[in-house]
Amino acid sequence: MGDISISPSGAKFEVKEDGSILRLGQISTIDECMLYLRLYPNDPFAKHAQDLLTQLQEEEKTEEISLWNYATSVDTIASYRKYILFSKLKLYLDEAKSKLETRLWTWATALNTLYAYQEYLRLSLLKVHQDEALKIIEYELWLETCNSNSINAYQVYLKESPLQSHRNEAIESIESLLWERACNSNSIDAYKKYIKASKLKTHKDEAIEIIENLLWESACDSNSIGEYEEYIKTSKLKAHIDEAENRIWKQSHFFWDGYYNYLDVFPMGKYVNQIHLRKILIAIIPHILLWTIGILLSTNCQMEELWAFFLFLCLSAMYMGVYALIEINRAEGGSTFGFVVIFLLTLGAFCGASAIISILVST
Repeated sequence: MGDISISPSGAKFEVKEDGSILRLGQISTIDECMLYLRLYPNDPFAKHAQDLLTQLQEEEKTEEISLWNYATSVDTIASYRKYILFSKLKLYLDEAKSKLETRLWTWATALNTLYAYQEYLRLSLLKVHQDEALKIIEYELWLETCNSNSINAYQVYLKESPLQSHRNEAIESIESLLWERACNSNSIDAYKKYIKASKLKTHKDEAIEIIENLLWESACDSNSIGEYEEYIKTSKLKAHIDEAENRIWKQSHFFWDGYYNYLDVFPMGKYVNQIHLRKILIAIIPHILLWTIGILLSTNCQMEELWAFFLFLCLSAMYMGVYALIEINRAEGGSTFGFVVIFLLTLGAFCGASAIISILVST
């Protein structure tokens, strides 16, 4: 098997080992004819290929003239663009570009609209009137923007304006409209959107201050621990943080869960020492009471001191166990309801233990 050459169109020509040429596939294009003649100029089929090449070139030239004649007879933007796009020989390319330029500018000036001049710039190849078109587009675009006078319109201007002649005015107008919208809404979200969208940030400090006031006003209206916590998390100025701490403490220090709610928000707060002191008292005072109960029981039941001491140890151990369970319950996300259940179970256990010990002592 000899060498195989492949034309751009896919036709194959194989040179056999004895030097003869085997043609695989039908030659049908100018490129294939030229390739065949370049590779095998002395082949018996060369003359046929040359004749075919001449024929195909004549046909292509005829097609070129026909395409150009159609373009000039119709004399439209579409016809000249069709010639430029589909012509193979490009014999009249310069003339086609010139005529397309003339037709495009005539059409644009006749319509005299923003869209027409934008289309001129998009389709024109010579762009003879580019500067004039840009000035008109700039004028029409800014006029349309001012008539609309909306945030979106000014943003479109900044995006599409070719000259950006009124860029600063557009940015200032957007700033003014953003602030006006925020003030009209007078909500936290509206002022946050202003801060995010504004480029100039002219009213940023004022917006932050208003957000601060609205957050505190909302927290005071609700007057709940959750809202005060939300204020502390969201506020940037934290102007009322001391008052928020006082109010959280005022609402939480009577409840077991309240200690943990307060510590979650203020781990180094001014009431932390009071919380630790109360925890110590909660742990110590019951021991004193239990010791008193043990002494009274031993006195009334004529118990020996060893039994009294044993009763104290039992009750104290049970109390500390319950105290630890309460701490674990809250640390794992338990609620006050869980604390009440544990307390009632513990109280029952205390009473049961005291009754059992009393029975044992009396027997």
